[in-house]
Amino acid sequence: MVKDMPETQLKRDAARKMNVKEILEAEAISTDYGTALDDKGALAKRISLIATIVDKSPAESAYAGLLVDDGTGRVWVRIFDDSAILKNADIGSLLLVIGKPRRYGEETYISPEITRRIANLRWAEVRRLELKTKQPEETSKARTEAAENSSRDAISREKVEIYQLIRELDKGTGVDMTDVTEKAIRGADILIKEMLSKGDLFEVTPGKLKILQ
Repeated sequence: MVKDMPETQLKRDAARKMNVKEILEAEAISTDYGTALDDKGALAKRISLIATIVDKSPAESAYAGLLVDDGTGRVWVRIFDDSAILKNADIGSLLLVIGKPRRYGEETYISPEITRRIANLRWAEVRRLELKTKQPEETSKARTEAAENSSRDAISREKVEIYQLIRELDKGTGVDMTDVTEKAIRGADILIKEMLSKGDLFEVTPGKLKILQ
């Protein structure tokens, strides 16, 4: 059920990074300026999603759009006035979508503002790790699985910390690697080299690190 909330309570900030499961399960809040999603107490008027295109509905149909899947679920990106998005979208491509959540009847979908194809598939893993830091473990099974994979999870957490540190330090031109290694955990230089080799980070100039925004 959609409930009302004063627009003054909504924060007009950057798009909130969410996965499909969160988008579909979040409570929709109706405002004078559209729909916002209640993501564990944080209101998202705009959302950012990285997912793979698994189906598309042609521009001439009444429900033109892209069906995307990020491993947690599937959601439609509905296209109403930009057929170029559909024309340039290929099934199997990884897509960054920034847009507004919408709910029509029982369906939750995304009305896109920006779509961008992502060539390096590892950005999907970066996003997954980033979202993992805000999600509490929900069951004892999840805790058991985490314990069995503690070494791998520790490395993942360290990579996320490096990723977030670069994002915090970057003023728009990138961050010196030495600034990151001085502030990050021991062994960060090894992890940074690994992340660079896998395409999780890139150098705008030698020794200057940057992340995908």
